[in-house]
Amino acid sequence: MRSDEWLKLKYTGEFFSGDLLELKTKTKKLIGEIQKKQLKIITVAGTNGKGQTCFDLFHLLSHSGSKVALWTSPHIKSVVERFAYNGNKILDQELVRLFEQVECKFAQDKLSYYEFLFVAFCTWIKDLDLDYLVLEVGLGGRLDAVNLFDAEVVLIPSISRDHQEFLGTSFQQILQEKLAVCRPSSQLFTTFTLQWLRQLTQSFCQQTGTRYLDLIEEGKVDPQQSFFTRNRHLAIHAFLFLKGQAALEEKLVLSLATSTAGHGRFEEINFREGKITLIGSHNIDGHRKLVDHYKKRYSCQEPFDAVLLTFSRRSAEEVRWILQLYLSEEDKLFKKIYLTCFDHPKALAESVLKEIFSELNLRPEQKSRIEFVADWKEIFNSQSSIPKTVLVTGSYYFLAELEPFLRQP
Repeated sequence: MRSDEWLKLKYTGEFFSGDLLELKTKTKKLIGEIQKKQLKIITVAGTNGKGQTCFDLFHLLSHSGSKVALWTSPHIKSVVERFAYNGNKILDQELVRLFEQVECKFAQDKLSYYEFLFVAFCTWIKDLDLDYLVLEVGLGGRLDAVNLFDAEVVLIPSISRDHQEFLGTSFQQILQEKLAVCRPSSQLFTTFTLQWLRQLTQSFCQQTGTRYLDLIEEGKVDPQQSFFTRNRHLAIHAFLFLKGQAALEEKLVLSLATSTAGHGRFEEINFREGKITLIGSHNIDGHRKLVDHYKKRYSCQEPFDAVLLTFSRRSAEEVRWILQLYLSEEDKLFKKIYLTCFDHPKALAESVLKEIFSELNLRPEQKSRIEFVADWKEIFNSQSSIPKTVLVTGSYYFLAELEPFLRQP
């Protein structure tokens, strides 16, 4: 049995308990054993950009000769993605044995889906030879399982509204949830473009005694750069702080330019005679930053032939806003816009998506650019009209379904 199958048998959904205090009690001995290793722990929080920043920092540390483990959340294709060490993922059968071990050891404890996976990760790294631990916050920060650890370095690439039922509706509430992964001994790095967020963060750090480096305010990162470029520099500055090798910055930029940030994060796949680019964007702010990135990039390059949009469960208002964002670019970035659905428990229902699409108030020139395609495979199986360059964005769950289709012989 594969690890993903094992997980589906034990858990019917991806649940988050939010009871960090109880989890601390359950895992006190385990976390204590890991802390004895005196690792340097880096926690990455924020709304968007966490995954890219984590993978970039993991790449830099691994390729510098350091021994480093990486925890990410969520996974895209398989749960093995959450368990990485020195540039490699855990073997599937090893993960199954690990799951069984944790299930047996914590049989009397009711662990949620996220808690179980993080406890499994901690059980795994307990026996690894490690210098660094890179942790991506799954939800919020204050109550997330990664907050079992005291982070030496904290990175926050962005703040925007998402998971408001857990984190609150205002930027200030959300920021407080993210900043809660900091400790007085932490070094915090941010690249917030909003001065108001930077001021709130500065005030928090002054009150808590947290060391803070605002990379925008210090002129180390250009706010006019795209969001994805700023994330890359955030990882680089954290690496330089940890390793103390400032002269390497130019080399690091070149190194990351040839690296991949993992599934659905600027992943490029050659398909037929063209190229498909996969970039997950799961909320309004993520899409806005994605469009902004390509507006800057395509000031000197040709745009995509098409963009394919998919959605996990979202409000109709949010879906309409995202569709209007892509339509507003006319044909400067995306000559054609495809809207499609897919089969997944977390996917936006086809009937809902069709209704939203039918209610769009489109101008005649926009109607010719956007098309709803019920079966997404039709777009790629067509023998005459496959776009040469396609950006696929939206739901990470769809990207996990699409990738093996694109890579098949």
